Amino acid sequence: MRARARISYKKQTLLILLLLIVPFLICLLLYNLYTANTVVNANILQENKSKLRVYSSSFEKNLSNIHAFMSTTVANDTNFKVLGYKVGKLDAFLSANEILEKSKNVMSMYDIVTGFFLYSAPNGLMWNEFQLKTETMNRPKLTEEVQGMMQQGDFTPAGWFVRELNAESYLVRVFEYKQAYFVCIIHLNRAAQLLNMDGSANANALLFASGDMRLLTADPDLDPSAHVLTTNSSGKPYDTTKVGEKKYLFIQSDFGVSGVKMVYLVALRSIWANMDSKQLSLLFSSILCLLLVPLGYYLLNRSFFSPFKGMVHTMNSIKDGNFDVTMSNQSPILEFEQMSETFNEMLQEIKSLNIKTYEQMLEAQLATMQYLRIQIRPHFYLNCLNNLYALAQNGDYKQIQEMILLLSGYLRHMFQESPYFVSLADEMRNTETYVELQRMTQSIPIYFSADVVDELRDFPIPPITILTFVENSMKFGMYQNKSLIIHVKVRLLKNDAMNYVNITILDNGKGFPEEELSRLNSEQTGEDSQHVGISNVKRRFYIQYKGKAILSFSNSNGACVDIFIPYSEPESQAEPETNNGVV
Repeated sequence: MRARARISYKKQTLLILLLLIVPFLICLLLYNLYTANTVVNANILQENKSKLRVYSSSFEKNLSNIHAFMSTTVANDTNFKVLGYKVGKLDAFLSANEILEKSKNVMSMYDIVTGFFLYSAPNGLMWNEFQLKTETMNRPKLTEEVQGMMQQGDFTPAGWFVRELNAESYLVRVFEYKQAYFVCIIHLNRAAQLLNMDGSANANALLFASGDMRLLTADPDLDPSAHVLTTNSSGKPYDTTKVGEKKYLFIQSDFGVSGVKMVYLVALRSIWANMDSKQLSLLFSSILCLLLVPLGYYLLNRSFFSPFKGMVHTMNSIKDGNFDVTMSNQSPILEFEQMSETFNEMLQEIKSLNIKTYEQMLEAQLATMQYLRIQIRPHFYLNCLNNLYALAQNGDYKQIQEMILLLSGYLRHMFQESPYFVSLADEMRNTETYVELQRMTQSIPIYFSADVVDELRDFPIPPITILTFVENSMKFGMYQNKSLIIHVKVRLLKNDAMNYVNITILDNGKGFPEEELSRLNSEQTGEDSQHVGISNVKRRFYIQYKGKAILSFSNSNGACVDIFIPYSEPESQAEPETNNGVV
């Protein structure tokens, strides 16, 4: 097989840089043309900034005069004060009519006003006066929404504010006296058209926008899909924005309404309009040079970017635990191929070490589980043998026979069970057999009851879990001349975060000593000479459930043990897979 040609990455980098630098020098010549175009647009910007200041000043002055009229009416006009009280309909009408007549005069002077509204809450009456030039607006709908705004108190009394009425943006001013309201609304879209009387002639647009540049008005010359203006300066002395397919110079001005801006868009002059033949030739030369940039990128990508990307992808896969991946060594760069070969050899070595470590961990875990099972079961067997010995001393041979039959059936069942998990039904059956064996040897009655939800009878749990705590109640919970009562309850607890199976073992015995409760409820799983069975259950739960199961010990008229085991849906509750005999 013919060997692939390889070169040093230094030489490859030098060739690529040369290919990029030469076009860059040519493009640098075009910068002068770009600068000239920028200066032209900057001059246009200054000219239209002055125009926007005139628009903004005029609009703000109109708002100030309207505000003065409304505040004077509310403060000094007795007709308005009448509306704040419960009066006859005729009196209310006459007072409102006087105010609206004055409002007509104001609207004749200020075309930007859409309408005035009077609302008397004590009388439940609403009056309005609209600008004659607003016939196309849905006046009943506007009146209804303004009345709803007054009734709900959903307005800002401190100054002008923007509100959506009849699906369009309006500037609103509300004055209030007791429960009488004087409202002025200004349709922002119409106000922008009135202010920008020469906008249609030069394709410029005067708009209103919120503080985050969301458009509150529209313009017939703009793309109707435009809702938010995004500005871009790119290092130029002016901002630009794009609306649809057109670019505009972007000029903004704040005025006396908080959170509302006046925006003026000036059609951006095309660079072609200012270029002569020499400049056009220079531009086409630059375009030709720019066509070489993709070639340079292709070489960079093939020689550097792709190999680096492959390395990062391989490392991320290894980080996620996938040690079967390898690093590709198909790069034409000699150093990259050497790195790939070295990395793959190192990865193979790590893989071998991980397998050995994992096998050792499994063997240690298996040994721990076997030790715990061997340690917990003889505790019960020795108790049974002691009980048989006591019965033999008393000569109660019939009871010995019954006990041996129960014990042999119990042991046969135990030896057939999985060493790691048994069903909840089997665990309860073994526990009931154990209680029956204990009843045969005790002079004091023992009462045992269980309440298990049917859907949990097949739920898998570690063997001898419930039996250990029932045995503990037998050992430590009995009083002289007092019947021992043991109750086991199993239920399913569901919440959004995690579902748990809750197993409660409760007796009426002496309970746990107070000095032992804190130690039993701790997360420690070490040896306990007094409660060997409980200690082993805690250690088995820690190994098998990785710390997700919870054991809680308390006293409630006796000893109370609560076990919480994570629960999943029935299809995923099968016994966990084993590896070399380890869960």
